Amino acid sequence: MDAFARYFVVMALIYLGVGTSLGWIMTLPFADSGALIYKMIPTHVHLNLLGWISMMIYGVLYHILPRFSGKELYSKKLAWLHFYLAQISLLGLALFFFLNRLEPGRWKEALFFFGSIQWLSILLFIFNMLKTLFVKKGA
Repeated sequence: MDAFARYFVVMALIYLGVGTSLGWIMTLPFADSGALIYKMIPTHVHLNLLGWISMMIYGVLYHILPRFSGKELYSKKLAWLHFYLAQISLLGLALFFFLNRLEPGRWKEALFFFGSIQWLSILLFIFNMLKTLFVKKGA
């Protein structure tokens, strides 16, 4: 398994632990008021969906798609770039979604910035996968 694929899987497992721990914290009796729960929802959701689910999908697909298609991955450099952009942007989103619930509207630019980086990282993944599937080596 390539290191970037393994790191995606490792990070997915870390996000699973952090995201579900945050969910558990949201069930504690001191969170009864709903105010704390409300502030944590976007962070909890993004850590679980982009962190756990998406990172696991990326890691597994980077590993199996080239093998199932009988082709080499189009670009390992793009895969590494995708890895770093996805991690940095998810951490930024998790932080600023929480802060934006504390001070609504104040962190819109930061959310847009990190959301744009996450979107770009997803486009890199799509590009790399499509090129792997449909471009002939040496073409």
